[in-house]
Amino acid sequence: MSVNSAVHEGGGQPAGTLDRIVAVICLAAAGVLLTGLVYNHYQTLNYPYPLDYNEAAVPTVTATLAAGGNPYSLENQPARTSVYPIMINVVAAPLTLLFGNSIFLHRVLSLLCIAASCLLVAAVLHRRTRSPGASFVGGVLAYAGFIYYSTVISGPNGLSLLLFLASVTVPWFMGFSRRGLAFAIVLGVLAFYTKQYFMAGLGYIALYLFLAHSKRAGVLFGLAFTGALLASVPLVMLLTPYYFDSTFFPLFSSAASIGSMDVMLRQVREYSALVYPFYVILLLYIARLFLPGTTGEQRAGAARFNLTDLDAPLLPRGVDYYALCLACSAVIFVFVLGTNPGNHLSYLFQLVSPFLVIVVICAIPRMGRLAVLCQLLLLPAMYHAYAMQAHDFSVKHEQNWPKLQRIIDESDQVFVSNVLLERVLRSGKEIYQNGHTPYFVFAVYKPG
Repeated sequence: MSVNSAVHEGGGQPAGTLDRIVAVICLAAAGVLLTGLVYNHYQTLNYPYPLDYNEAAVPTVTATLAAGGNPYSLENQPARTSVYPIMINVVAAPLTLLFGNSIFLHRVLSLLCIAASCLLVAAVLHRRTRSPGASFVGGVLAYAGFIYYSTVISGPNGLSLLLFLASVTVPWFMGFSRRGLAFAIVLGVLAFYTKQYFMAGLGYIALYLFLAHSKRAGVLFGLAFTGALLASVPLVMLLTPYYFDSTFFPLFSSAASIGSMDVMLRQVREYSALVYPFYVILLLYIARLFLPGTTGEQRAGAARFNLTDLDAPLLPRGVDYYALCLACSAVIFVFVLGTNPGNHLSYLFQLVSPFLVIVVICAIPRMGRLAVLCQLLLLPAMYHAYAMQAHDFSVKHEQNWPKLQRIIDESDQVFVSNVLLERVLRSGKEIYQNGHTPYFVFAVYKPG
């Protein structure tokens, strides 16, 4: 899918005039989409008030760290605790000395992490297709998903997304060498301490090694990353006594109390209405595999399993790495994360979309005569990628915000909603709840 390439990858057929025209149209549309998304991101970045009920709570955790406190020590329970891992706050805390502690600073950190995540997706596509055009279009489509709702605002999502994608892609770039797998374990454990479920990438790698490289390698890698995580637990508990009680049990307990399969199905329907062009391309690709003379040998080879040789892969013909990542992410969403009504659709755009984009873009050059049609199908995908974003950044009752700040400044003791916590920080007043305090009811051990 490159304007500069005259040969479709894997097809060996010269690209005709129509192919080039459609490729130029797709590139131009992706450029227009990127312009719109950047402008939308700019508005989000500079919006002067919280964009989420809990967004203003993030700087309070950073403030505790910047002041030398520990959100998981006894004296900070429950007023200064955090139900999310605090890796993003650890990154932000020293920066507050230079730039101040604000929602804006944390949004900028999310922006940098999202940009790096998009570059990873684009780099994977460039390695697989050797097409700058394909990597550009794929990177833009990934960017649209990454700036939807919770990933773009203050919070752990941006950094955890970056660590997740890095843990999956870095070992692939390094040919799943020992060094690459070691990097993956480090990145995956860091992802766990940024937002727990983003450690899932290590499971993807273990499964891929088992299926496509060596059953022994898959098991040993699984043991290695499990051991690394378990080894980190005593140190974390020593430094932060109430870390797991605050970040593990409350989140899972609250999610279980409000989650349902109906929530998951509703999110799948809404997501599918946005990415259905990708589904059509995948269906065309799968249908083409079953054309006469194209896959008989492949199907016969894939049917044989190697169950006895531990140093051989389970599937002799291997498996597409990113298709496996896509399947694993879909399973995790359906059975684990999708039932949670929080972060509406964000789990899908974080875990599923990067791999869906990679698989779809890489499939198009192999589509033969259908490649032009598939490229045209990217146009409605780009339309939905922009239409799904928030476009109304007007502020209702803006004249009341200065009044609220004045009341906070003039009061000795302030008990406020989460959306006003940044303003309490700004006034230097004592914080009696930092947005995460209500989750304390779900903690297993509650210090008196």
